[in-house]
Amino acid sequence: FNVTKDVQYEVVVYEVPPLAGTYPLSVDGALYFSLKFTTTGVSTTTTKLGASPNPSFSGQGVVFTATVTPKLPGVPTGTVTFSEGGTNLGASSLNGSGQATLFTSALATGKNVITATYGGDSTYLGSSASEKQVVYAGGTTLDLTSSANPIATGQPVTFTATINTQPSGNATGTVKFKNGTTILGTVAVSGNSASLTTTYGNAGTYFITATYSGNSFYEPSVSYILGQVVQAATTTTIASSQNPSQNGSPVIFTVTVASTGGTPTGTVQINIPGYYY
Repeated sequence: FNVTKDVQYEVVVYEVPPLAGTYPLSVDGALYFSLKFTTTGVSTTTTKLGASPNPSFSGQGVVFTATVTPKLPGVPTGTVTFSEGGTNLGASSLNGSGQATLFTSALATGKNVITATYGGDSTYLGSSASEKQVVYAGGTTLDLTSSANPIATGQPVTFTATINTQPSGNATGTVKFKNGTTILGTVAVSGNSASLTTTYGNAGTYFITATYSGNSFYEPSVSYILGQVVQAATTTTIASSQNPSQNGSPVIFTVTVASTGGTPTGTVQINIPGYYY
């Protein structure tokens, strides 16, 4: 600010300037004296924490990135300390973008809560943030089988989902069975497998999938699509044109295949001992 010579002024400072520095006082455009203000930690900050990948597997490297954003303009300096519970994972200095990163592959299986703590500097106050990191012991694949395929309408069929774990272990949780988008049922896993029995009243092809929920140690997985064929039930009767018959006399066998689900098509095989038709 400027003042005029031979005029008396009173300088009253009601609030410390937001940034440290020297504020000049000039008289008729010439520097006369300056007021110097020193501020310490007057700007608050916000810390955000991200992780990649999340979730991860046991032994897999994870990169944590802490981003420190000040309320007032400027770039914070200093370090960010990363910890899990009471365990110090390491520290990293902020770069010119206000970010600090940490790489680690030493997280325990299960749910981890990672905390990034910015210690502040001479101008910016510290802050912290936390992120949940799920670490699975390994991956899973899901095999889906049918007890019979095709089946007749009304015939019970059992679908079995088998969970394959890597590394080997006990996969607890649930398996959800679906027919297309329709949920058939949810079954608890026992011995790394789950089974569900159902019936179908109409003929057709049904597309079945199974989804494993995962647990604290193993990731979820989805099976391939199993096409379950359901055929309409049939009744077969056979009649003879003469019974008994004389030796050498022609006999006509008539086979009738009936179904309530429509008119059956296809071929019929008649088996007579010593003959095949």
